[in-house]
Amino acid sequence: MKSIIITASFCFITISSVCANILLEKPTPITLNQVEELQHQWRASFNWAFGRISNFEVCSFNCNYEQQKAGCALLLLGIPVRSCNFNYRSYLKEIIEYYRSSFNYYFQRPIQFNTNNATIISYQELRRLLSNKKYLFYTGAGISAASQVPTMRELEKSLHMESPKLFFKELMLNPRSIAESFSIFCKQAMQALPTAAHAALHTIAQTKGCAIITENVDLLQHKAGSVPLHTHDVQLRSAKTDDLKDVDIVVTVGLRHDDCGFLAWYKKHNPNGIIVAIDLNMPTYLSKDDFLVKGDIQEIIPQLATDMLK
Repeated sequence: MKSIIITASFCFITISSVCANILLEKPTPITLNQVEELQHQWRASFNWAFGRISNFEVCSFNCNYEQQKAGCALLLLGIPVRSCNFNYRSYLKEIIEYYRSSFNYYFQRPIQFNTNNATIISYQELRRLLSNKKYLFYTGAGISAASQVPTMRELEKSLHMESPKLFFKELMLNPRSIAESFSIFCKQAMQALPTAAHAALHTIAQTKGCAIITENVDLLQHKAGSVPLHTHDVQLRSAKTDDLKDVDIVVTVGLRHDDCGFLAWYKKHNPNGIIVAIDLNMPTYLSKDDFLVKGDIQEIIPQLATDMLK
């Protein structure tokens, strides 16, 4: 189970406008009434690959949540051998499109360094670094931790994935309980409340005109008033090389790993671009040319918003 490759895809209603560079455009505002409507149409799909030949998944486990109902399935060569509430794609064309879309999970092969090369800087140095620069924010699970949104580790524990024998036994004998565990995870993620950091990012992005990108499955940034770009949004993936070169700095917030390879994609097209992480610990994607502001996200981001509005 330790070698499992986890991919995920999420579908949200997004409200977008035309802009020369979407990476440097302030997020579309959203009202609480719109968020409530969005919750009814919120859907998510997680896929764990147990074996691959090239990009093809030989055996995989899928959980999905759509129309407020969860399902799960163990698939062999794309065919469910045990499932519950699983919406099986009955046509070959749909199956092919499903696997083709799963290959697009990565922007680029993710960055991962085994040593901590980045320079640790102070909050004051962060303020100076951002001064007169073009930047965007990229949020990970750490920004939502204060809202008690369950983590991937907690999800896998609820699915019994820490014990392969127990997981497969439960999946084969009682797949409904697996689907229900995933349903609980999705509802907790969907119903949680935004943190002070979410609210502060909304203020900064709307005031300074910069994008917020997220790979989180929750709607917390929406509830704070801004529609973020999700890593699976088509408009984000359509960003051009010149768009990436225009971004001087990517500020990551509570992002431990470059799971989707977005940061690798950014560095490939903009070698001079800088990544600044705000986190309690050193992330794995920072190079010797990048920086870490070590501290509590829920304190640093609100302070940054206050100072930027002065």
